[in-house]
Amino acid sequence: MVVRLLHISIHTYSHFRRALEAFEWHQSVDAASVTEPGLDSAHSHPSDKKPTSTRLVEVKHSKSQNPLVNSCSSLWRGLKLVFGQQWVPSTAHDQVVAKGRKLAAQGDFAGALEAFTAFYSKRTLMGRIIRRRNATVVFDLIKLAEVHEPAGLALSNLAGEIETEIVAQTAGDEDISDWCTLVRHLEKFDHAWELYNKLLKNPSEAAAAAKLANVVYARLIGEKRYEEALPTARENARWAIDEVAPEVTVAGEQAQLFTYWLPSAYEAYEVLLACDENKLCAELETWALKITPRERVLEGLLAAAERADKAEAVQKLKQSKN
Repeated sequence: MVVRLLHISIHTYSHFRRALEAFEWHQSVDAASVTEPGLDSAHSHPSDKKPTSTRLVEVKHSKSQNPLVNSCSSLWRGLKLVFGQQWVPSTAHDQVVAKGRKLAAQGDFAGALEAFTAFYSKRTLMGRIIRRRNATVVFDLIKLAEVHEPAGLALSNLAGEIETEIVAQTAGDEDISDWCTLVRHLEKFDHAWELYNKLLKNPSEAAAAAKLANVVYARLIGEKRYEEALPTARENARWAIDEVAPEVTVAGEQAQLFTYWLPSAYEAYEVLLACDENKLCAELETWALKITPRERVLEGLLAAAERADKAEAVQKLKQSKN
């Protein structure tokens, strides 16, 4: 039981830390004059990628509506203040990453690539458990590939190496998350779909397949395999509700709501409806209907309800339009 609870805690902490550090990475990399390439969304089709702006429609990093997020955020930042860089033992990997970013900023792309690939090829046991830096190094590699062709080959090689570990069920959660990011960047969605279904056929590999569901999320929805898409839909709905302000205050935020957040919300709404996740579905609907123009949002929700084949929800939304 203790081992199981520890595993759950590390898994939950890993995802939470990755989100926080990805946000902090924007600022640290901007200081080194390297621009973030745009975080991929949880969806598998390119049109749903997040905007490249580092500030997405007043994403409430400083004050979330979710008490757990606020508490975890305060705890994380408190630990960093108290223990500084020594909380996780400083390793040569950290120095290598810092060196790689510096070299990239100076235009030494070959040296930067050597540094970033060294990080991936020499991970310690402690690094595999916590991976403090790994949350963002994959984005450094992606950005480098835009200006340095050998880095593109390195991305493909890294994706292949992690995929081998996924099939062997030895890949850590951070490795799998990086693989999903690389697949989206390389646009190997058909390959990801084939691998997902191949793993799913073998009961002993079903757990590995489930961890790839977010990269084939849109395909699962398109084929109405809603139960398989449900965990990702829950995460996306919860993130929108807790972290994205529906009332815009800055010019340009309205467009971001309609180009990224609402398409994601409509997908989640469809899945939640189909799976009878009524409470979270109602919360997501309430959040979405705070966005203006309300009539346009209603049309999106109505289309999602029709795809989910939920007559009661369709009738209710139609009445709201009239």
